[in-house]
Formats: sequence, C-alpha cells, structure tokens
Amino acid sequence: MSNPARQPERTELAWYRTAIAMILVALLSLTVGVSLLNPFHLAGALVAGVSAAVMFFRGRSKSLSGDMTDVAVDRRVALALSGTVLAIGTLHAMGVLSALMTGP
Repeated sequence: MSNPARQPERTELAWYRTAIAMILVALLSLTVGVSLLNPFHLAGALVAGVSAAVMFFRGRSKSLSGDMTDVAVDRRVALALSGTVLAIGTLHAMGVLSALMTGP
C-alpha cells in the first residue's frame, strides 16, 4: 500500500543527488590519487565510484519498473551508505598520513 505522505519522487531525486555527489568525490579522489600516486586515494575513488553506480542504477531500475512505493530507503541501505562514507574517509586519512610520513 502506497503512502502519499512519503513522496517517493522526492526521495528518488534525493538519491540521484547523492549519487552525483559520490561521482564528484570519486573524480576528485581519482585526481588526487593519480597526481600523488597514492593507492589509498585510488581505493577511495573506487569505493565512491562503485557506491555511486549502485545508488544510480538502483534508483533507475525502480523508476523504470514503476515501483515507486519502495523508493524510500530502508535502514540497511542507509547503514551501507554510512559505512561507505566512513570507508572513503578512512582511506583518504590513511593516504594523507602516508604522504606525511614519507615526506616530500
């Protein structure tokens, strides 16, 4: 049963914006990783890119199938996104620390 108060179209658009933000993070991570030849930043770019692709295609498949009642995210997806953001932040922190420890 659909609940009109959930506004699934707005939720879908919010997830698309989140996917676009993850794509930007992936591109910035890739740029930094390639310029510094740092594997931690490259790993962060990979994690962000995969996360953005999953978010984008998950939302796209739901809108194409017409199943707009379940676009609102459940707790597992929100927890997975939080873990992804934490992993990206940890990888970048490790990259910065490794760059500081090796020196110029």
